[in-house]
Amino acid sequence: MKKYLDSIEKCICGVALLIMLVILSYQVFARMLHVSNSWSEEVARYLFVWLVFIGASYAVTTHSHIIIETAAMIWPKKIRKYMQLLGILVWMAFSIYITYWGSKYCIMLWTSKRISLGIFINMAIPYAAIPIGYGLSVIRLVEFELIPRIKSIINKEEELSIEEQMEAIAAAEIADAKE
Repeated sequence: MKKYLDSIEKCICGVALLIMLVILSYQVFARMLHVSNSWSEEVARYLFVWLVFIGASYAVTTHSHIIIETAAMIWPKKIRKYMQLLGILVWMAFSIYITYWGSKYCIMLWTSKRISLGIFINMAIPYAAIPIGYGLSVIRLVEFELIPRIKSIINKEEELSIEEQMEAIAAAEIADAKE
Protein backbone atom coordinates (compact mmCIF):
# COMPACT_ATOMS: atom_id res chain seq x y z
CA MET A 1 0.00 0.00 0.00
CA LYS A 2 2.90 2.33 0.79
CA LYS A 3 4.31 2.31 -2.74
CA TYR A 4 0.84 2.63 -4.25
CA LEU A 5 0.04 5.74 -2.18
CA ASP A 6 3.52 7.16 -2.82
CA SER A 7 2.97 6.80 -6.56
CA ILE A 8 -0.48 8.41 -6.43
CA GLU A 9 0.69 11.33 -4.30
CA LYS A 10 3.82 11.93 -6.39
CA CYS A 11 1.82 11.68 -9.61
CA ILE A 12 -0.89 14.12 -8.45
CA CYS A 13 1.70 16.60 -7.21
CA GLY A 14 3.87 16.29 -10.32
CA VAL A 15 0.97 16.61 -12.76
CA ALA A 16 -0.52 19.55 -10.82
CA LEU A 17 2.84 21.32 -10.80
CA LEU A 18 3.41 20.71 -14.52
CA ILE A 19 -0.07 21.91 -15.50
CA MET A 20 0.32 24.97 -13.26
CA LEU A 21 3.62 25.78 -14.97
CA VAL A 22 2.09 25.50 -18.43
CA ILE A 23 -1.01 27.53 -17.52
CA LEU A 24 0.90 30.29 -15.77
CA SER A 25 3.40 30.48 -18.63
CA TYR A 26 0.50 30.78 -21.04
CA GLN A 27 -1.04 33.50 -18.87
CA VAL A 28 2.19 35.54 -18.84
CA PHE A 29 2.58 35.17 -22.60
CA ALA A 30 -1.08 36.12 -23.17
CA ARG A 31 -0.71 39.24 -21.03
CA MET A 32 2.31 40.31 -23.06
CA LEU A 33 0.01 40.14 -26.11
CA HIS A 34 -2.70 42.06 -24.23
CA VAL A 35 -5.02 39.06 -24.28
CA SER A 36 -6.93 38.26 -21.14
CA ASN A 37 -8.66 35.14 -20.03
CA SER A 38 -10.84 34.36 -17.06
CA TRP A 39 -9.89 30.76 -16.42
CA SER A 40 -6.11 30.43 -16.17
CA GLU A 41 -5.63 32.09 -12.81
CA GLU A 42 -8.49 30.12 -11.28
CA VAL A 43 -7.27 26.77 -12.60
CA ALA A 44 -3.73 27.49 -11.35
CA ARG A 45 -5.09 28.46 -7.92
CA TYR A 46 -7.13 25.26 -7.60
CA LEU A 47 -4.22 23.13 -8.76
CA PHE A 48 -2.03 24.82 -6.17
CA VAL A 49 -4.56 23.97 -3.46
CA TRP A 50 -4.51 20.31 -4.51
CA LEU A 51 -0.71 20.37 -4.66
CA VAL A 52 -0.46 21.76 -1.13
CA PHE A 53 -2.83 19.31 0.54
CA ILE A 54 -1.66 16.18 -1.28
CA GLY A 55 1.95 17.33 -0.86
CA ALA A 56 1.39 17.74 2.88
CA SER A 57 0.29 14.13 3.03
CA TYR A 58 3.38 13.01 1.13
CA ALA A 59 5.58 15.15 3.42
CA VAL A 60 4.58 12.90 6.33
CA THR A 61 6.36 10.00 4.60
CA THR A 62 9.63 11.92 4.37
CA HIS A 63 9.36 13.52 7.82
CA SER A 64 9.42 16.91 6.12
CA HIS A 65 6.91 18.67 8.34
CA ILE A 66 8.27 21.31 10.65
CA ILE A 67 8.83 20.08 14.20
CA ILE A 68 9.95 21.99 17.22
CA GLU A 69 12.72 19.85 18.60
CA THR A 70 13.15 21.95 21.72
CA ALA A 71 9.54 21.24 22.72
CA ALA A 72 10.41 17.54 22.86
CA MET A 73 13.75 18.13 24.56
CA ILE A 74 12.29 19.94 27.58
CA TRP A 75 10.86 16.67 28.86
CA PRO A 76 12.94 14.15 30.81
CA LYS A 77 14.24 11.30 28.64
CA LYS A 78 11.97 8.78 30.36
CA ILE A 79 8.77 10.48 29.20
CA ARG A 80 10.01 12.14 25.99
CA LYS A 81 8.81 9.27 23.78
CA TYR A 82 5.37 9.42 25.35
CA MET A 83 5.13 13.17 24.79
CA GLN A 84 6.12 12.69 21.16
CA LEU A 85 3.46 9.99 20.88
CA LEU A 86 0.95 12.41 22.38
CA GLY A 87 1.96 15.01 19.79
CA ILE A 88 1.38 12.50 16.99
CA LEU A 89 -2.03 11.60 18.43
CA VAL A 90 -3.01 15.29 18.62
CA TRP A 91 -1.85 15.76 15.03
CA MET A 92 -3.92 12.73 13.99
CA ALA A 93 -6.97 13.95 15.90
CA PHE A 94 -6.71 17.35 14.18
CA SER A 95 -6.35 15.65 10.77
CA ILE A 96 -9.40 13.45 11.43
CA TYR A 97 -11.37 16.51 12.55
CA ILE A 98 -10.49 18.45 9.39
CA THR A 99 -11.21 15.39 7.22
CA TYR A 100 -14.67 15.04 8.76
CA TRP A 101 -15.69 18.70 8.55
CA GLY A 102 -14.03 19.18 5.16
CA SER A 103 -16.03 16.22 3.83
CA LYS A 104 -19.27 17.66 5.22
CA TYR A 105 -18.49 21.01 3.62
CA CYS A 106 -17.73 19.37 0.25
CA ILE A 107 -21.01 17.47 0.38
CA MET A 108 -22.84 20.73 1.12
CA LEU A 109 -21.08 22.43 -1.81
CA TRP A 110 -21.91 19.52 -4.11
CA THR A 111 -25.60 19.43 -3.18
CA SER A 112 -25.96 23.22 -3.36
CA LYS A 113 -24.45 23.14 -6.86
CA ARG A 114 -22.19 26.14 -6.30
CA ILE A 115 -19.99 26.67 -9.32
CA SER A 116 -16.80 28.61 -9.89
CA LEU A 117 -17.12 31.73 -12.00
CA GLY A 118 -14.07 31.20 -14.20
CA ILE A 119 -14.17 27.54 -15.17
CA PHE A 120 -17.76 26.61 -14.25
CA ILE A 121 -17.07 23.53 -12.14
CA ASN A 122 -18.76 22.58 -8.91
CA MET A 123 -16.84 24.18 -6.04
CA ALA A 124 -16.78 20.84 -4.23
CA ILE A 125 -14.01 19.73 -6.60
CA PRO A 126 -11.38 22.27 -5.51
CA TYR A 127 -12.46 22.02 -1.87
CA ALA A 128 -12.22 18.21 -1.96
CA ALA A 129 -8.44 18.61 -1.72
CA ILE A 130 -8.85 19.42 1.98
CA PRO A 131 -10.55 16.22 3.22
CA ILE A 132 -8.63 14.05 0.76
CA GLY A 133 -5.26 15.54 1.75
CA TYR A 134 -5.99 15.32 5.47
CA GLY A 135 -7.46 11.81 5.09
CA LEU A 136 -4.28 10.67 3.36
CA SER A 137 -2.30 12.38 6.12
CA VAL A 138 -4.10 10.27 8.72
CA ILE A 139 -3.12 7.10 6.86
CA ARG A 140 0.45 8.32 6.53
CA LEU A 141 0.64 9.35 10.18
CA VAL A 142 -0.39 5.86 11.25
CA GLU A 143 2.08 4.27 8.84
CA PHE A 144 5.13 6.50 9.34
CA GLU A 145 4.73 8.08 12.77
CA LEU A 146 2.35 6.20 15.07
CA ILE A 147 3.34 2.59 14.41
CA PRO A 148 7.12 3.22 14.51
CA ARG A 149 6.74 5.31 17.70
CA ILE A 150 4.68 2.61 19.42
CA LYS A 151 7.16 -0.06 18.32
CA SER A 152 10.05 1.96 19.74
CA ILE A 153 8.22 2.34 23.06
CA ILE A 154 7.39 -1.38 23.23
CA ASN A 155 10.92 -2.43 22.27
CA LYS A 156 12.41 0.17 24.63
CA GLU A 157 14.66 1.50 21.89
CA GLU A 158 16.96 4.39 22.62
CA GLU A 159 15.86 7.72 21.20
CA LEU A 160 17.69 8.82 18.07
CA SER A 161 18.73 12.38 17.46
CA ILE A 162 17.12 14.26 14.57
CA GLU A 163 20.27 13.76 12.48
CA GLU A 164 20.24 10.01 13.13
CA GLN A 165 16.53 9.85 12.26
CA MET A 166 17.14 11.67 8.96
CA GLU A 167 20.04 9.34 8.12
CA ALA A 168 17.83 6.31 8.83
CA ILE A 169 15.08 7.74 6.62
CA ALA A 170 17.54 8.40 3.79
CA ALA A 171 18.93 4.86 4.08
CA ALA A 172 15.39 3.42 3.98
CA GLU A 173 14.52 5.49 0.89
CA ILE A 174 17.68 4.30 -0.87
CA ALA A 175 16.80 0.70 -0.02
CA ASP A 176 13.24 1.21 -1.30
CA ALA A 177 14.54 2.75 -4.53
CA LYS A 178 16.81 -0.27 -5.13
CA GLU A 179 13.83 -2.63 -4.79
